Amino acid sequence: MRITKDKCVYSFSCDHEPACRVMAPAQITLETRDCYSDQLRGGTGNPEIQWDHVNPATGPVFVEGAEPGDTLKVTIDAIDVADFGVACNEDEIRLLSVEDGCADFLGRFKIPLNKMIGVIGVAPAPEEGAVNNATPGRHGANMDEKLIGEGAVLYLPVFTEGALFGVGDVHAIMGDGEVGGTGLEIPADVTVTLEVIKGWQLEWPLVETEEVFAMVVSKETLDEAVDEAVLQMHGFLKSRMAGSGLTDEEIYVLMSLVGQTGISQIVDPLKTARFVFPKKYIHA
Repeated sequence: MRITKDKCVYSFSCDHEPACRVMAPAQITLETRDCYSDQLRGGTGNPEIQWDHVNPATGPVFVEGAEPGDTLKVTIDAIDVADFGVACNEDEIRLLSVEDGCADFLGRFKIPLNKMIGVIGVAPAPEEGAVNNATPGRHGANMDEKLIGEGAVLYLPVFTEGALFGVGDVHAIMGDGEVGGTGLEIPADVTVTLEVIKGWQLEWPLVETEEVFAMVVSKETLDEAVDEAVLQMHGFLKSRMAGSGLTDEEIYVLMSLVGQTGISQIVDPLKTARFVFPKKYIHA
């Protein structure tokens, strides 16, 4: 199944009409615009940007059987990007070509791609109302977490019937923090497999790669985000390592020895941090 980029929303909300309905497990391809809704792809200069049309998310996808208290498992099967992207800082717009797995910056730097998804999430709880796509939270959205790339699995808590999943704001390249307010913003086709895990829910989004788990938390400050990511990872590891004989304190020490704190982004209304733990130590 394929959803075209004309079916998009600018907020995550339980009130949005679904773009389609699927029965999990389901593989679906979502055609996405760049974070500026492709408004800057015509060239350089200082265009009139419609700021209420930024960070579009293609969807939402209603996943049959997903209910509050469940988890939506999202496997990122493929991210196929366009042949050029946009890097915009204040009034300066640069168009970067993408070829042979690299982007060309200023004709001097051939930068390898690290394709990742900036906006990916589900509808928040009904009492939260509509949340603008630019604002990350427990439901996901604009986390700008570079681990959410090809081959990764994202676990999202479900807060409303059908989950109402959406995706957008793909980056061909982005560094930790997105410090200049831009990645290489680019249209893409994102292919995902959606599954529902019944009766299990995390407090915050969790990313799994071949080698690590990463808890991703968004708060008003980075300090708060880091503290909560550490706390949530400890709870996750405690459940995964039940029977290991480790005490709570020993798990914290292990986290301090082999875990990594990272910055996802510092430019959105809420700041996002991750805590990363190598999977090889869970069953050691």
